[in-house]
Amino acid sequence: MTPHDQRRYECINARLCELEVVASVPIKDIEYAKCDGYAEHGKFPSDSEYKKFDGIWKCKADEHRWFAFNPVYPTCSERQSLFMKFETGAFGWDASNPQGLLFYDGCAERGIDVNHTKVRLPDGIKRVQVYAYSGTDKPDWKTVRLPIMKRR
Repeated sequence: MTPHDQRRYECINARLCELEVVASVPIKDIEYAKCDGYAEHGKFPSDSEYKKFDGIWKCKADEHRWFAFNPVYPTCSERQSLFMKFETGAFGWDASNPQGLLFYDGCAERGIDVNHTKVRLPDGIKRVQVYAYSGTDKPDWKTVRLPIMKRR
């Protein structure tokens, strides 16, 4: 290996190490609220409507739910970022797949689905809510797993 190739290898290896997941922390105390059909824009369930979530959404096709939690931030260095990963149990692209809208402190952040599962969690977010849709075909969103991942 030439000295130039060695430097390139070391640079690429250092960058890959920065992206390595160094810890995964399951989120506890997730709550859910039922909703009939599509939610009205800007309308969130009241605190009294939420119930403790047991980790498995036993859904049917074409169902809607709200999920919410208050994130707990693990200790990170300046160069680390926190990410959440949403898992639905479905794989591949399908127009009837489970999907959701992610809100940070009441503001829409982005959509999530089987192809868009990792989301950065910025510092200071107090409340995370997900408006979830089970999909039209099969009940694939049986397990909703929301771990916080710490990246190097």
